[in-house]
Amino acid sequence: MNRNIQYSFAEDLVRFLLPLVLAGIVWIVIGWPIPKYAKHGIAISAHNVEKGAVRTMIPGDPLQLLYHFWLAGDMVAGNTPLFYNLYEFNDGNDEARRDIDSYYVPFSLVYSIVGWLGGRALGWNAVQFLGLWLSAAAMINLCRRFTDRWEIIVPATILHIAFPYRWISMLGGSPTGLAMAWVPLIAISTFDTFAVRKWSAGLLAAFAFVMASWTDKATFMFGVLSMPLWALLGMMHAEAFPFSDLKSFWRSVAVASLPAAAIAASYYFVRHVDQSVSLLPSQWPIREVLLFSHPLEGILGLGEAGVKSHIYIGWGCTTILTAAFAFALWRMARDRRFFPAGTALLLIGGTVILAAVMASGMRGPGQGLVFRIARHVIRPISHVRQPAKIFALMPTLLALAFAIATAHFSVLRSSYRWRFAFPLLTSAALLAEFSIVVRPTISLVVDEEPAYLAVANDAADRETIPRALVVPIWPGTSTWSSPYLHYASLYRIRLVNGYSPAPPAGYREKVYEPLRSANRGVLSDSQLDWLSSRGISWIVFHEDLFQKKISPFSGGLTLSGLLANPRLKLLCQSGPIWSFRIQTQPVAEHPQPPDWPVIAPTSVHEFESHPPPGLAAMIDESASGGCFVRLDNTNANVVIPTYRYPCVQETALLVRTRGNGTIRATLRSDGQPSHSASCRVESDDWTWVSLTWGCSDYIEAETVVTLENGSVDLDSALLSCRKWDLPPTDRSVFIPAAGLIHSGYTDISDGSISLRAEWEPSSAVLE
Repeated sequence: MNRNIQYSFAEDLVRFLLPLVLAGIVWIVIGWPIPKYAKHGIAISAHNVEKGAVRTMIPGDPLQLLYHFWLAGDMVAGNTPLFYNLYEFNDGNDEARRDIDSYYVPFSLVYSIVGWLGGRALGWNAVQFLGLWLSAAAMINLCRRFTDRWEIIVPATILHIAFPYRWISMLGGSPTGLAMAWVPLIAISTFDTFAVRKWSAGLLAAFAFVMASWTDKATFMFGVLSMPLWALLGMMHAEAFPFSDLKSFWRSVAVASLPAAAIAASYYFVRHVDQSVSLLPSQWPIREVLLFSHPLEGILGLGEAGVKSHIYIGWGCTTILTAAFAFALWRMARDRRFFPAGTALLLIGGTVILAAVMASGMRGPGQGLVFRIARHVIRPISHVRQPAKIFALMPTLLALAFAIATAHFSVLRSSYRWRFAFPLLTSAALLAEFSIVVRPTISLVVDEEPAYLAVANDAADRETIPRALVVPIWPGTSTWSSPYLHYASLYRIRLVNGYSPAPPAGYREKVYEPLRSANRGVLSDSQLDWLSSRGISWIVFHEDLFQKKISPFSGGLTLSGLLANPRLKLLCQSGPIWSFRIQTQPVAEHPQPPDWPVIAPTSVHEFESHPPPGLAAMIDESASGGCFVRLDNTNANVVIPTYRYPCVQETALLVRTRGNGTIRATLRSDGQPSHSASCRVESDDWTWVSLTWGCSDYIEAETVVTLENGSVDLDSALLSCRKWDLPPTDRSVFIPAAGLIHSGYTDISDGSISLRAEWEPSSAVLE
């Protein structure tokens, strides 16, 4: 290790400009086409799955994080009260929205300054570039503590800032991607705290830990767990190590207490003050962690996720590091000079292996044995749902291991040509591989929305605060709610809706459950009165954000229900976004909604896909799936998995049957039967029979189909709404496009759908 490095003015200039240049190169090569759209668009994902890479207002975590960046700046500007998150999960009580949080300072403040000058998208992209620049500068300084050879420092820094997990997190809207900028600074400051034992190093370490905790809680935690490694390396680097007197020892303890105090304060803030964390589960269940665990073979791009694995390291990086490790260890063994560089390599290498195994979570060796042990031994790890977040440490660990190991390449010392060729070839190889893995999707960000503006203007005319419910309404954890936040922030509209990994306590029970009938276009007088009593006087409907998880029917059913409600006055239609005002009395001359007699079903069940034990599927080419199930005794029954039955009277379950007998369908929720209906089957050919319950409430239930008498064959079932009669073989049935799950927006005059190329996905637009 290089203990005595002399700095000159020229080197100081290089140390300042080099990270800027390297960050710019990586930002262009890995991040393209982000630079092309930096002023008007933000990356929404690191893995583009669509034809083309640019679309407008794509739902995703980046829009949610963008909202919180804007909120922090709005607080500083004095437009929003400090520590009040007023514009989401607001049921009319502003005081309940007091939310003490760090709001991603300092990145959010940098965003606010740039965003004020150049727009929100430019502010967002500037923050991401700043994260790369800070990382590059810190990594260069960390490498300089072990080597002064720029031909090694440059590719090590490229590896650090081009590492795929950084980009996957950063472009996916996770604050981990930005918080990774603090990891090399944590390493430097902790290293210096124990190497030189200066108060300035301790203060810098305290600053780094606090900034990490303000940016991302998981990165802060893993940064704390990495502290022993950096402290041990620092003590090995110290000239007084091993300590010869108690004075030196206690001096080190005193300096180290500064970051320790910062860690304690940050942890207290995270667990006891920050409401966004205090509302999370005390520990994530193992089954939940399993869903977010990545197979260990994903490190090399193998397995189910391939190169899209969050824990991808790659063949090129692995090959270079393995060769560097092997050569360094061989050379040190040959020269019999194993300490301290060899010990450092072993420590870092062991940490890399442990981190890789931990990152695989419940899919690691022994069914996640290492991760399960860590959950019991280190209790904060039980709060981690995504084990891959430990990869926040990996770029720093791998880059430093690369720098130490390649410092022993004798050819780099003896060959002048290799000193120039090595960084170019290595950097090019890393950038080439990582640029294939990272393929950003760009979401253009709009700065106006007429339907939301209509709400704001209507509230201003009435001299009241704009408060709205947005439909579809989600339980609070869906990324499909993220566009709501952006639009609301444009006009400071307080929304009942919100999007957070930890929605406020009681939101689901007190808001979502009572109001989710709005997803089917049903809002009773009592529901509207409840909203009005809290000052929530507007409804906004997003037709293009309607998903199957919301309802088994299309947004056309919801739209027709809202248009038909006599207490809702249409204010504005802006493409797929419709805004309504809630009236205290029915609207005079209320316009009639479009009469769409058919709403296409989207929930179809093949009975042979879930046959009960002892009841085998029978083959028949005339059946829709080529098979059917026969019920020929009264003890036989089949179960249709849980459907979301909307609270509309026109809902019916259509079953394709044949035979002679009577079947009964019973809705069963949480094991308890609720509604039941029966019908007679008398046909030797396949025919559809209808079962209706007349449910007035929203029900999530499985359906048990039993035989009451006779013998009946069951082929398939589908959930229908309104009239659904199959035409004769020589006739056709008209299904309006609005009656299908669709993108775009509806023309209510004829039920047609208008599509916009710059907004709609390249996948299916009608289902």
